[in-house]
Amino acid sequence: MTELNLGASTFSTVPAVERPKRKPSHLRKALVALLLGLLAPGLGQVYARRPWRGLFMALLLAILLVLAGELHLMVLSAAGMLGSIVVSVLLRLYFVADGCYLAWQGAHAETHRSHQKASSAFSVVLILALGTYPFPDLWLNHFAHFRAYGVPSGSMCPTICVGDRIVVATDAYRGRTPQRSDLIAFHFHDGKTVYLKRVIGTQGDRVMFGPETPISINGNKLQLPHACSGQRNEQNDLVEGIPPGSLTVPPASFFVIGDNLGHSFDSRIGDFGFVNPSQLVGKPAFIYWSPDRSRIGCKLR
Repeated sequence: MTELNLGASTFSTVPAVERPKRKPSHLRKALVALLLGLLAPGLGQVYARRPWRGLFMALLLAILLVLAGELHLMVLSAAGMLGSIVVSVLLRLYFVADGCYLAWQGAHAETHRSHQKASSAFSVVLILALGTYPFPDLWLNHFAHFRAYGVPSGSMCPTICVGDRIVVATDAYRGRTPQRSDLIAFHFHDGKTVYLKRVIGTQGDRVMFGPETPISINGNKLQLPHACSGQRNEQNDLVEGIPPGSLTVPPASFFVIGDNLGHSFDSRIGDFGFVNPSQLVGKPAFIYWSPDRSRIGCKLR
């Protein structure tokens, strides 16, 4: 006789052995923390499950940068600007290294898992809200009070020459108006081009000039200051091609010239006219780079 096979299956009562999940290597964790830290200071610490530490570092960096701007450390001198940049870079590198170290060690915050997720999400949102993504200093433009410009024109040479790169203090004339001999940066009539000139006449001043008449203000001959590195501007102000003029500066206006009197488009030309306060950008502060190495770091006056 044959045995009837009813199709019964044999079941094992031994539980299946689950394979343990592979944990990321220390190196991989450190690399992820490195990338996040470079993206925004503090994110590396959040990845390493230390969100409050990361948030504190991001806030600290932001506060220090704001203080540097509010105290004008970056517009007082070239050394101040360089020092602020170096400190900022070193802090960022330290924060990135700290995040990598924590990730490498596999640090865990001593909080409940649900609390951990909430605090991590909160920290990430705040860090990104600080403006650290994608460029950490963009939101500080309002506080930093400075702009950097390259100079393509020689109209202010030898004070500011072609190829010089300067820092302009954008809040120098907030609360006060430029005085005679002050340097100014301002928007020209098109509202886009930034010009650099020297104020020689303010409201009520009588300015005289011409091809055979030295420039004078209220009867006093114009005297230009020493240029950067002690070079004196000795250019002749008897400039051919400049029509003679004698005028009184109207209210809320400035009569400006370029120190390179023979090659400057300025208030002596009718099409240029006066500069008014609404056009002001700020005050040139110092040269931070120049083809002439002796001029680097020179304070402008």
